[in-house]
Amino acid sequence: MKTEQQPNQPAGWSEPSEQGTPLKSGTNKPASIGQEVDHGRRRQNCRSHWTSWVQSLCVMVALLLLVAHGLWYGAVLPVAHSFPLFGVRRVLTTEPLVALTFDDGPQSPYTEQVLQVLDRFGVKATFFEIGQQIDREPALARSVVQRGHELGNHSYSHRNLILRWPGEIAAEILETDRRLRAAGAEGPIALRPPLGKRWFGLPYWLWRSGRTLAMWEVDSGDYDPANSVADLVQGVLQRVRPGSIVLFHDGSFKTRQPRDRTVAALGEIIPTLQARGYRLVTLGELLRSGKPSGGGPWESHPLEPGPNPAKP
Repeated sequence: MKTEQQPNQPAGWSEPSEQGTPLKSGTNKPASIGQEVDHGRRRQNCRSHWTSWVQSLCVMVALLLLVAHGLWYGAVLPVAHSFPLFGVRRVLTTEPLVALTFDDGPQSPYTEQVLQVLDRFGVKATFFEIGQQIDREPALARSVVQRGHELGNHSYSHRNLILRWPGEIAAEILETDRRLRAAGAEGPIALRPPLGKRWFGLPYWLWRSGRTLAMWEVDSGDYDPANSVADLVQGVLQRVRPGSIVLFHDGSFKTRQPRDRTVAALGEIIPTLQARGYRLVTLGELLRSGKPSGGGPWESHPLEPGPNPAKP
């Protein structure tokens, strides 16, 4: 017997099921449940594809970072450090010369105490001074020059100069230059960046200005309170070589840390180096004696480790 289709019922639909839900012809599931299953599968597939994409991206980023790390330490840094644009760490010279340098002064009483030790052994050195420190003790800055030593620029406020605008870099340097000139500095003034931070704009600014970016090869470690006088003496004497630039501090800009250990260590380091045949000079004299270099363990030199390698 043929079943008549209801006039208001769409084609393809059957009578309501026992649960009261209309069913499509040829299916045993309600239409709304089938649609939810399809949407659920699509969402699951999307999440799966998204997770796979993120995982692949993370792997690629990790590989790129690994390659960049290897290139940086294996290729970029050796070239950068060997190129004086990024800072002179030593000078390749045939003479047994070493430059002692002092940062963060002038500051009483330590700058005067350092000067007394240098006078006692007839040694000249280079003092990288902070502009604000000069403002506090201009007479002490003048005393450094009057006693035959060299002044260098260590910025005006000892701010980190990385990622600074050229105008900020220029202000930090030029404000200090004016104070150094007023204290009696003559000739070229080298710059040592605060905290030794020098990447990006600073090397370019100095290069355009014809300025020397003065770093160091031997770090005395006198800023670390954990280092004793014996530690300072041993550390410097073991690492110094012809053309080395040695870092000390005669001041402490913010912490006002005492420099008694520096003064005491100098009293042992200087005569020992002199006994080995070294002559201690200003940075300017050292630069004139040979070829400025970024230094590094990949360099060799005919005079290493020194004219008289006796241990202290």
